[in-house]
Formats: sequence, structure tokens, C-alpha cells
Amino acid sequence: MLNVDLSIVVRAARLASFALWITLFPASGVWGQVYEGREIPGPAEIQDSFRVAVVGKNEIPQLLRDAFVAADDPNFFQLPSHQTVFTEQIVKSEFLPFAEKSTIRKQRIRLISLEIEATLSLDEILNWYMNRVWLGGGCYGVADAAFAYFGKKLSALSIGEAAFMAALPKYATILSRPESYGRAIKARNRVIEAMLILDYIPSHAASKEKELELVISYPLSDCGRQ
Repeated sequence: MLNVDLSIVVRAARLASFALWITLFPASGVWGQVYEGREIPGPAEIQDSFRVAVVGKNEIPQLLRDAFVAADDPNFFQLPSHQTVFTEQIVKSEFLPFAEKSTIRKQRIRLISLEIEATLSLDEILNWYMNRVWLGGGCYGVADAAFAYFGKKLSALSIGEAAFMAALPKYATILSRPESYGRAIKARNRVIEAMLILDYIPSHAASKEKELELVISYPLSDCGRQ
């Protein structure tokens, strides 16, 4: 049986998809606008941005990585290649933070996402996202957020705490408030259920964690101090 390196297959699929978009855009009259100036970063610029975001940062434990995947993109590591939630958010925050919402912006996001996914591995993309994502209370990145919300390093987070943090990207403004404790518990439990469905955690652990109190260090005043 022929052995195939899946990483090569994935990269080839991403590049083919990117090439298809390049072929189609001129016919739609959008090409010049999308590729005007430095709107679309090349592999070198992407690698530089990735290194700035990740090099020297804390190692992210598998439990927390699993929680973020379960919460936001359960198909993240599955074939075929696709534009991931994490890649799209990286593009919006790192490369197009001030662009107005429009059809052109959506196309730029798509093109830059494809370029990122052709340049970096999925593990690298997830690492980049988790080191830069805004998680409320002035916290950017999971290491600062873990310290601010729980007074812990990433390696010390429980299943429930990891699940709560994975719920923050969508609801950080709400869940970072003390009066939202009830919603925080519900959000945590939804992520725990998602992790269970993906077999990231056993059923007995899921049941136990959903019954535990969530001890959050309100008010959040320590971001960036860990």
C-alpha cells in the first residue's frame, strides 16, 4: 500500500485552492483591488508575524488546545483543508484590523487565510491564534488570561477552567463581568459537552467538572503581569 505524507497532501490542497482563487478573481474584476499595495502578505511576512506572536511564549497544554478546537472549530484537524475560524480571526486582527466590512474585505480575508494555511501547519495556526486572541479584561493570549481569571499558569488549568477560557473569544465582554457568573457556568458546560462529543475527555470527568464551582478572580486586574 502506498504511504502518503498527509502534510504534503494538505499543503498541496491549500496551494491548489489558492491558485484557483487567483484564477477566478481577474474575471470578476476584483483582482486589482484585492492585491493592491501590501494587502496580501507573502510567506515571509506571515512567518515573521507568526514568530513575533509565538516565539518565547508559554507552551500551550493539549487540554486547552482541545477546548478551543471543540468550542470554535471541531473540524479543524480534519481533511480536506478549509478556511478555519482561527485563521480568519488571525487575518482580521493581524492584517486587516481597520478594514471596513465589505465584499472586498471578505475576499481579502479569504485570500490571506489561504496564504496562511499554505505557509503554516494547523498546529502553528492554532498556537498563533491562542497567543494573540482577546479574552476580555484587557487580556490578549491564553497565558495572560489564565493568570487574570484564575491566578494560574496554563499547565495548572482544570478541564472546567480550560472550557471556560475557550468560551471567552465569542463572549469575552459578557463573561468577564462578575454579574455574568451564571452565564459563565452555562458557557463552560457547553464547551465541556463539545469536548466530550469529540472524545477529548471521558464522560465521568465531564459530569464531575460540570458540577464544580468556577472560581474566577474578579475583578480582572492582572493581565500582562504573569
